[in-house]
Amino acid sequence: RLYTTNLKIIIIPILLLHGTRHFGMMFLEPGATEPGMPLPFAYPAAYGDFAASILALISLFFVLKNLKGKHIMLWIFNVEGSLDLLVAIILATYYDVSPYMGAAYWIPVLWVPALIVTHYIMFKLLVIGKVSSAA
Repeated sequence: RLYTTNLKIIIIPILLLHGTRHFGMMFLEPGATEPGMPLPFAYPAAYGDFAASILALISLFFVLKNLKGKHIMLWIFNVEGSLDLLVAIILATYYDVSPYMGAAYWIPVLWVPALIVTHYIMFKLLVIGKVSSAA
């Protein structure tokens, strides 16, 4: 339980982690992926990650400055970031992108599980209402 924990200690590292989601742009880079990477997967995955990265950094600013809209920004970031991962997983499965991952293989192997877990943690904090009062 999070009775005495300063929630900024939890939220700030999560937002910093998601602030690096620009790595998803690798799906559009020749050399980072194998030739033939299905573009119906690559574009939504890359730009969805980039949008989540920007939203995470904006949310981080709101949290650090303790701005009034921080709770709403955290919800917007978390919903968009989670939907982006869901869509990317569905499209990756549908288009069977694993043979095309190349140097970007580490994104679904390492990065995506960490992002899913931290989105879950953020949802838990948002739903129990601890973020708006303590962050």
